[in-house]
Formats: sequence, C-alpha cells, structure tokens
Amino acid sequence: MSEKSDVDAIEEAYRAKLNSLFDTFVRTMMDWSGEANGEKRSLDQFTRGVKFARRARELALAAVATQGEVA
Repeated sequence: MSEKSDVDAIEEAYRAKLNSLFDTFVRTMMDWSGEANGEKRSLDQFTRGVKFARRARELALAAVATQGEVA
C-alpha cells in the first residue's frame, strides 16, 4: 500500500468514526433527554470521543509518515 493510500484510509476511518460518534451523540441526547444534565453528559461523551479520535488520527498519520521515511 502506498503512503497516499494509507493516508486516505486513515482519513476515511476518521470520518467514519466521527459519523459514529455523532450518531451516538444524537441517540444519547434522546435517551437522556428527561434526565438532569442529560444533554451535558451527552455532549461531554461526544467531545471526549472526538478528542480521542483526533489523537488517534494524528498518531496514525505520524506512523505512516515515519514508515515512509524508513522505507
């Protein structure tokens, strides 16, 4: 697999993860709508997930770049 296609795959996986996180965000907002702080809990969970997804994306892109330098 070339570096460009590795990067494309990482970006695609990142977009898919964001879609999944958003779906979960909407679902938890609905599930927790009647609870105290339900919306805040949903947002906190979503924000945390986005943070980890971004970090994973950064690490994966760096790993791909490093592999390209070694090869």
